Amino acid sequence: MSDVVNDSVQCPCGYIFHGDDLDQESGKRKPCPKCGSLKRIFNEKAEDGVVLSEHLKGEIKKPSSRHKKGRADYEFEQGVIKGKNGKPVYIRKVIDREHPDSPESYVEYVRDKNGNIIVNKSEKLSEHRVV
Repeated sequence: MSDVVNDSVQCPCGYIFHGDDLDQESGKRKPCPKCGSLKRIFNEKAEDGVVLSEHLKGEIKKPSSRHKKGRADYEFEQGVIKGKNGKPVYIRKVIDREHPDSPESYVEYVRDKNGNIIVNKSEKLSEHRVV
């Protein structure tokens, strides 16, 4: 998305046109009130920005999985996402349904761009409860 910072139409002599003079075609242009020229210089300055971030999300499901239909054996997510307040946060999340009694079968870590920890959980998936 571009934001136009400055746009103008001017004559080579430096006179800047306003109003109706801006949209006229070359055959219908009024002469420059300063020098009489029909030439125009169209100036447009635009700025554009791109924000790059890394984010990886995936899941592993074995053909022999014994979990409910659609549920993966292992899910992971890591990288920068938009947080609940709309600001970017770093997230690392792991859900290991193959080993639900492992102390790290549910991991959730979230921090803001200043390094402040918002969530820091590492627990057994079998004991994890959504609040």
